[in-house]
Amino acid sequence: MAAPPDGSTRRTVALVAALGATMALGTLLGFAYGVLAPFLVADVGLSSLQVGALPSAMYAVGALAAPAAGRATDRFGPASAALLTAPIVAVAFVVLALANGYVVLLVSAAIGGVALAIANPATNGVVAARLSGPTQGWAMGWKQAGVSASAVIAGAVLPAVAEAEGWPTAAVTGAIIAVVVGATFGSVLVHDRGVVMATDASEDRPVTRATRRSVRDLSAFAALLGASNGAVAAYLVLFATEELGVAPAVAGGLTAVLGATAVISRVTWARLGARADIAPPLLRGLARAAVVAVLALPLSGAVGAWMLWPAAVALGASAVSWQGLVMLVAVRRVDPASAGRASAIVVRAFYTGYVIGPLAFGGLLDVTDERYVVAWTVTAAVALVGSLTVRGGRPAGALV
Repeated sequence: MAAPPDGSTRRTVALVAALGATMALGTLLGFAYGVLAPFLVADVGLSSLQVGALPSAMYAVGALAAPAAGRATDRFGPASAALLTAPIVAVAFVVLALANGYVVLLVSAAIGGVALAIANPATNGVVAARLSGPTQGWAMGWKQAGVSASAVIAGAVLPAVAEAEGWPTAAVTGAIIAVVVGATFGSVLVHDRGVVMATDASEDRPVTRATRRSVRDLSAFAALLGASNGAVAAYLVLFATEELGVAPAVAGGLTAVLGATAVISRVTWARLGARADIAPPLLRGLARAAVVAVLALPLSGAVGAWMLWPAAVALGASAVSWQGLVMLVAVRRVDPASAGRASAIVVRAFYTGYVIGPLAFGGLLDVTDERYVVAWTVTAAVALVGSLTVRGGRPAGALV
C-alpha cells in the first residue's frame, strides 16, 4: 500500500488497512453467493430467483439494521463496532456450510446482513474521527477497496475449492478467511480503540436541513446504482456459465478481475473526489460508464465469451467502484459525531437497491423469453436513471 498523500504515519496506514479488511469481510458472503451460484443451482436446486434472493436477503437485513448500527457506532465508538464484523461473518459462513435447504441458506444471509450493517458506519466513523483533509479521500478509497478485494478473494478462491472439494468446503474456507483476517487486523483496531473515542451521542444532535437534502440526493444515487451493482454481483458468474458455457472456476475469475479493477478505481475516484468541485460530475460519469459496461454483457452472447473479460474490467471501474466516493461526501457533510448516522442513511439506500436488483433480475430471468438480454438491459437503464439524480456542478443541498 502506498503511503498516504499527506505523509501520515505508518500507524495510520495500518489502521486504514484494518478498515479495508473490515469492509472486505462485511461483503465477502455476498460475493460468495454469486460465485457459488452454479454449484447451489446444481446441488440444492435453486431457481434463478432464489439465487438472487440470497444476497438480497443479506442486504435487506443490512438495510434494516443500518440505522441501529449507525447509532451504536456513534455511541460506543467506531473501532469497537468494527471488531464485531469478523466473528459474525465467520458464523454466517459456518451456517452456509451446514445448509441442507434453502431456509438455512437464508439464515446464513440474515447473519451476514448484521455484519454488513455494521461495517460501513463503523469504518466511516473511524475515518471521520481520525483523519482529515486529503487523507480522508485516500483512506476512504482504500477502505472501500476492501469490498473489491473481497470480490477478488471470492472469485479466485471459492469456486476452485468448490470444484475440488464441494461448495460446503468452500463455505468453511470463507469462515477460516474471516477468522484469520479478523485476528490479523483486529489487534490494530484494539490498539486504536482508545484513540478513536466514542463520541457523545447523548444529545443526538440533528442533521441540518441542507445536510438532509444532500444525503437524500446521495441516497437516491446509491439506491439506483446499488440495484445495478447487486445484479452484476449476483448473476455475472451464472450468466457466463449458463449462456456462454464458461466453466464455473473460470467464470469465478470474472469476479476476481472485476474486483481487482475496482480496488484501483475506488482509491482513484475517492482521491479525485476529495476536490469538492469534481465529485458530482465524477459520480454522473461513473453511472454512465456503468450503463455501457452492463450492456457489453448481453452483447458478448453475440460477439463471444472473450468480451466478458473487458466487460468485467469496465464494470470494476464503474458499476462497483463508486461507493468510496459516495461515502466520502456523506461523512464530509456532517461533523464526526454524526458520521455514523449520516453514513447509515446512505448505506440503507444502497442496501435497499442491492436487495431489489438481484430479485428483479432473477424475476426477469424466470418470466421473459429473452432472459439475460432483457435483464441486463433493465439493469443498464436503472444505472442511467441513477446518473440523473446527481444535479449540475454544485447540487442543491451541497453534495460535498
